[in-house]
Amino acid sequence: MPDTASAINDIFAYWDYYIARWLDSDCPCCTYLPEPWWGWTPTCGADLHCVVINLNPGVGGEKQRRETMKSILGYKSYSTAMEDDSLAMHLSETENWHLTKRAEPILSRLEFASSIKIYLGIELSPLHSHSSAGVGDYVLDHHHEVKNYVLLFAALASGMIAETEPLHNKVIARCSPKLFYTLFEKEIQNKIKNKEELAKSPRSFFLKSPFLENIEFICVSGAHNNLPKGDLDKIIEQSNITK
Repeated sequence: MPDTASAINDIFAYWDYYIARWLDSDCPCCTYLPEPWWGWTPTCGADLHCVVINLNPGVGGEKQRRETMKSILGYKSYSTAMEDDSLAMHLSETENWHLTKRAEPILSRLEFASSIKIYLGIELSPLHSHSSAGVGDYVLDHHHEVKNYVLLFAALASGMIAETEPLHNKVIARCSPKLFYTLFEKEIQNKIKNKEELAKSPRSFFLKSPFLENIEFICVSGAHNNLPKGDLDKIIEQSNITK
């Protein structure tokens, strides 16, 4: 396993550079601020308690346009703006979405007060769109980047959750098992012979890529892009039993 602190800092730096390049570009193909992740940072002063993978950030808006974002990110990195709450204040709807749709449902079951600072949400695709239909194409076109800066990102972060906690080395992916299996079949250790099994939620996968072997990626689906309550209860109950 690589030095976790160093490796995860490199990933945060990668996304900071990615955002900085977008900010300085005039390419019209990516109108709105890419949002590769939201929430916890290694230097925010809080302990991480849950890691979630989402498909993509959804529809962008006027507040996320390049010229507007320069007032927030012109003199600081994406990570710094997340840590000092500049992004949370400017993009309050995004902050509230992550808090109410992702962090709160998990943290309430873990008996933690809901806070973005102890949650990390990572997107399979950082690009905004009206639907998630193009996420599969993005992953296929950027497979190396997704493996190294999304899956590994989530894996390393989940390993930083305390070993005594239910979600240590576990990543909750708000993604249908069928889609996850289709996108990462070559990397998946536990092959599924009966395709009907891919319709079940929650469904766990382990990847054979280096440094990912011991991380459980748990796919949940349904509930209109929310986190299904019954699935969360199963995940946390089973995790508590095995601790």
